[in-house]
Amino acid sequence: MRAASMILLLIILLTSLVNATAYSQYSSSMSITVYAPAVSSGGGGILSKVALTIAYPGSGKVFFSATPLTELDTQASARVAALVASSISGASYFNYDYFVEMESNTAIIGGPSAGALMTVGFISLLLNITLSPDITMTGMINPDGSIGPVGGLREKIEASAGAGFKVFLIPFGQRIYTEQVVETQKLPWGTVRRTTYRQIDLVEYGSMLGVKVVEVKTVREALTYFTNGRTVECSANTVDLPMSFTTSIKAHGENIVSLSRGSLEQANESLSKVSYIYRSSVRRALQSASELVSQAEDLISNNYTLLGVNVAFRALYASTYALWLARVYSNECTINELSDLVNSTIVELYEKIYRQSHDQYVSYPAIELLAGAKVRFNDAQDSFSKSQNSTDTATVISYLSYSYARAYTVELWMNLSTVFQEWRGELIDAGSLPTLTTMLYAMADSVVSYAQTLIGDLGVSAPDYEVAQDHISRAAGALAVGDAIGVLGESIYASAYGITAIHKLFSVSEEVDRELAKAVGREALFSLCSTNFSSLMAIYYYYYGAEAEDNEAIDDALVSYVMSILYSKAALTLSRAPQSIQLTSAPPQGAPSAPSKAPGGGVANLWYLGMLASFAAGLVVGLTAMYLLKSSRSVGRQQSMELGG
Repeated sequence: MRAASMILLLIILLTSLVNATAYSQYSSSMSITVYAPAVSSGGGGILSKVALTIAYPGSGKVFFSATPLTELDTQASARVAALVASSISGASYFNYDYFVEMESNTAIIGGPSAGALMTVGFISLLLNITLSPDITMTGMINPDGSIGPVGGLREKIEASAGAGFKVFLIPFGQRIYTEQVVETQKLPWGTVRRTTYRQIDLVEYGSMLGVKVVEVKTVREALTYFTNGRTVECSANTVDLPMSFTTSIKAHGENIVSLSRGSLEQANESLSKVSYIYRSSVRRALQSASELVSQAEDLISNNYTLLGVNVAFRALYASTYALWLARVYSNECTINELSDLVNSTIVELYEKIYRQSHDQYVSYPAIELLAGAKVRFNDAQDSFSKSQNSTDTATVISYLSYSYARAYTVELWMNLSTVFQEWRGELIDAGSLPTLTTMLYAMADSVVSYAQTLIGDLGVSAPDYEVAQDHISRAAGALAVGDAIGVLGESIYASAYGITAIHKLFSVSEEVDRELAKAVGREALFSLCSTNFSSLMAIYYYYYGAEAEDNEAIDDALVSYVMSILYSKAALTLSRAPQSIQLTSAPPQGAPSAPSKAPGGGVANLWYLGMLASFAAGLVVGLTAMYLLKSSRSVGRQQSMELGG
C-alpha cells in the first residue's frame, strides 16, 4: 500500500513538473488568463478559461489545446490573433511562440468568437501591460484587426453578468440583436410549433443585468477599455506614393480612357450593320461604357487618380464588350477569332511573368507589385476559361472582353515591379517567402470558410464572398505548385473580400458601413506607420481607399483599406526594422473605472517561478491525495468488518 501511495505521489508531482516545465526550452515566457464568453451545446451561456502564453525565443509557431475539443475555426482564430497582436504591438511575429489552452466545464459551440479577446491578451503580453479584470468581450478577429460579428450574444451577456463582469464588448453593428424564438402551442389534435424572430437592444438588456455593453470596431479600440484608456499609437511622418508611381498610374489611366473612346467610336460605326434584333443590346452596352468613360475622365481630372484608373479599367472592359458585340452581330468577326486573340495575349503574358517571378533576390515592393500582376493575370486566365465553357454569344463575348481588358493591366504592374525594384527596400531571398505566404493562405482560408458558414446560416447570397472564393481557390492552386508570390497576392485578395462579405452580411445601415470604413481606414494608417511606410502596395491601397471614401464608394473603400492593412502586415512580418509604436493615455468616451476585483489570471515572467509554484502545488495535492487514500482504505476496512460480523 505504501508503494502504491508513493507511486501516486510521484505521478502527481511529475505531472505538475511537466506542466510547469513546458516552456523550459525558452529563455523567458509570459502568461495571462482571460475568460471568454461562449454558448454551451445545451444553448446556455458559459465562460471558457483561456490561458495565453508567449515564449521567447520562438519561430512563430502557434500551439492550441482545448478541453473539451472544439472546432477548427476556433483554432484558426488563435493564429490570426497572434499575428494581429504582434503587428499591433510592434513585435516580430517570428521571435515568439504562442500557446493557447482553452478549458470549459461543458461542451461549447465552436467558432471564432474568442479571437478578439485572445488578440487583446496577446497584446498585453507583448507590451507587458495589465488588463482590467472587470471587462470581457466577444468577437471574431479579422486579419485586418477589425472585429467581426458573432452569434449567441444574449447568452454571452448573461454568462458575463453572472460571473461579475461590469463591461462587455461586442462587435460594432450588433447592438440590435435578432434571435429566433420557437413558440409551442398544444392543441387537441397535436402540437404546433411556430418560429418567430424578435429584436433585442443588447445595451439595454445588459444594463438590466448590471453590465455595460459597448460596441467596438477594432482590437485597438477594444484595448483602450481593457487598459483604462491607454491605446497603442504610432508616430511617423506620412509618406505619399512616389511621384513616378502616381505618374505611371495616371498615364496608364489616360491611355485606357483613350482606348475606350476609340472602341466606342468603332462600335458606333458598326452599329448600323447590326441586325435589328441585336441592335438594342449593343446600344445599351454603348451607353453603359460611355458613362464609365466620362466618370473615369472626371475622377482623373479632379485628382482622384487611383479611383479614376479603376473606373477606367471598367470602361475598357465595357467598351471592348460593346465593340466586340457589335462586330460579332454585324458579322465583321467571329467569336473564334476573338478567342484566338485573347488566348495569344495570355500565353505571351504567362511567359513574361514566369521569367520575372523566378529571380532569386527581389525587393519587397517588387514582390508586392509582381503579386498584383499575378492576381490580374489569374483573373484574365479564369475569365478566358469561362468563355470556353459558355454557349451564349453575349456571355462568351463578355468573358473574353473582361479577360482582354484585365490582361492589358498586367503589363502595367509588371513594368512597375521592375521600375521599383529598389524602392526603399532591401533585396529579399525569395526562398524566405513560403513561410509567410503559407500563413497568409491559412488565415484567408479561415476567413472565407467562416463567411461561407455565415452565408449558409443566414440563407443569403454575397457577391463579395463569391469573389473571395475565387481568390482562395487560386491561392490553393498557387500553393500546390510552390508559387509563393501568387499565394501572397491571391490570399490577400481572398481575405479582403471575405472580411468585407462578413461585415456586409450584418450591415444595418449606410451610416454604420461608413463608420466602419473610417475605423478600418485609421487601422490602415496605423499599420502603414508601424512598417515605416515600407510597403508600396499598402500605401497604394490606403490612398485608393481614401479616394473611394471621399466619393462615397464605401464598399470599395472598405476592401481597399483591408488590403492595405494586409500588405502592411506581410511587410511587417518580413521586416526587422524598428517600429515607432507607443502606448498613450487617451481614454475613450465612457471608459470604465479602475477594476475593483479580479476573476482570475495574470501575467508571469520567468518560467522557473511557475515551475516552482506548480511543484509546490503538486506536493500539496500529492500529500492530500495520499492522506485521502489512506483514510478511504481505513474506512473501507472498518466497513468490511462490520458487514462481515
